[in-house]
Amino acid sequence: MRYLSLISGIILFLLALGFALKNSDSVTLHYFLGYQWQAPLILVLMAAFCLGTAAGIAATLGLIFKQRREIQKLRRETKSTTQSPVPGLPSLRQAQRAAASLRQQEGETLARSARFKQTERPGDGI
Repeated sequence: MRYLSLISGIILFLLALGFALKNSDSVTLHYFLGYQWQAPLILVLMAAFCLGTAAGIAATLGLIFKQRREIQKLRRETKSTTQSPVPGLPSLRQAQRAAASLRQQEGETLARSARFKQTERPGDGI
């Protein structure tokens, strides 16, 4: 996958370079009030592309920040709903901790039992 992206990047660069070399003629942009700007065509095209990209990013920033705020709000709500809705019952987190503690105690008990069986002698009668 790494080689595929490298090869496609090289091909894209070569195409852009060829495009720039083919469009190196000078063009004149006429502004209002008699202002004008002369530059190579590729520079004018790249400036228009960059300005369009920047405008698109600026237009989506409001939506992105709105979604981030909504995600944070939902995370806070999720944290608050882990509390038990019924008084006296443990919350989800408390129940998970208790289950983990019981599993750990069970594992320790099984380990002690296995050690005891290893030390037990056949003639003890226990």
